[in-house]
Amino acid sequence: MELPKEHMDDIVSSYMRRLPADDPGFDAERLVEKAENDYRPHIRATAAERLGYFREASAVPGLCSNLFDSSTAVNAAKALGMIGDHSAIPYLFQGIERDFGTQRGHMIDSLGMIKDAAAAPKLIKRLFGAIGNRVDDEYMEYYVLAVGRIMASSDDSQVREIEQMLEQELDSCPYMDRPDTGGYDVAVSLPGKVKNAAQLIRQAESMDNDGLMDALIELDARKRDPVDMSRAALEVVRSKVHKCDSAEETRELFDLLTDATKRSKHRTKSSRTERLLQEALKDAGMKLLVLETAKREMGGTLSGGTVKPPRSVPRPQERPVPKTARRSPFSM
Repeated sequence: MELPKEHMDDIVSSYMRRLPADDPGFDAERLVEKAENDYRPHIRATAAERLGYFREASAVPGLCSNLFDSSTAVNAAKALGMIGDHSAIPYLFQGIERDFGTQRGHMIDSLGMIKDAAAAPKLIKRLFGAIGNRVDDEYMEYYVLAVGRIMASSDDSQVREIEQMLEQELDSCPYMDRPDTGGYDVAVSLPGKVKNAAQLIRQAESMDNDGLMDALIELDARKRDPVDMSRAALEVVRSKVHKCDSAEETRELFDLLTDATKRSKHRTKSSRTERLLQEALKDAGMKLLVLETAKREMGGTLSGGTVKPPRSVPRPQERPVPKTARRSPFSM
C-alpha cells in the first residue's frame, strides 16, 4: 500500500528540494552535526526537523541552541516538542522572551507537548499577562492549550495545584479591579477555558480512531472557545503521530487525517481549519516517509523512536565546499 499520490508528490518534492548532495540521510550522529554546525541555515533547519521525527534525544542540546537562530527556531521548537525532553523547557521559555514573531507560538506549543507540570506556573503567568498585551495577546489560545495539555496528563495532586495557580493569578490580575472593562471578562473566563481544554483532551484520549474521525471533521475555527472537542481530537492525533515508532501505526493516523481533511472541506471554509489539518497531515506524512524510507533503503531499525541505520551502509558522496563559502559569523 502506497501513500496517496497527491500527498506523496507534495511531501517528496518539498522534502527533496532541501537536501544537498552531502545530505546525512538517516544517520543520527550526522544529523546532529548538521543541525548544529552546517553553515547553510536551511540545512540546519531540515536536519532539526528530521531529528524531531526520529525523537533523537542526543540532539536536544544543539536544538536548544538553534532556538536562538531565527532561521532554525521554528523547526528546532517543533523538534523539541516531538522529542519531549524536559531539559528543553528553560530554553523554550528563553526563546519566548525573545520576540521572533510567529516563532513564539511554536515554542509555546512545544512546552505543552512536553507535558511537564513544572512548566505550568510560568505558562499561567504569561497567560494572564497576555491580557491587553500587544505582543502576547494573539498567543493567548496557545497558552490555554499548552496549560490544558499539561493538566490533562497530570495526576490529581498536580491538577489541584494548577487550578490553585489559575485562581491565584486571577485574583492578582489588575483587571479584576476594573469590572467594566473587556479585560475583566477575559480574565474571568481563562480558568474555565483551561479546565475545559484539559477535560476535552482527556475525553479525546479515550476515543478510538473512529471517534477521533467524527470529532475531527467537525473542526471549525470560527467557534469562540480556544479548544472544543474537534480541536482536542486534533491535538490527540498529533501527539500520537509524534510518539509513533512504527510505519504501520503512522500510516493509520495519516489515513485518518487524509480522510478528515477531505471531509472537512465540505463542512467549513475556514482557512485556519484547513491549515491546522494540513499541518497535522504534513507531520504524519513526513514521519511516515522517513520511517518507511529508513527501513526500506537503509535497513534501519527503530529503537526508542530513533532510526539506527547499520554502520555498513555507505554514506552519500560529500560535495567539496568552495573556499568562498564561509559560514556567516552571525549564524549559531
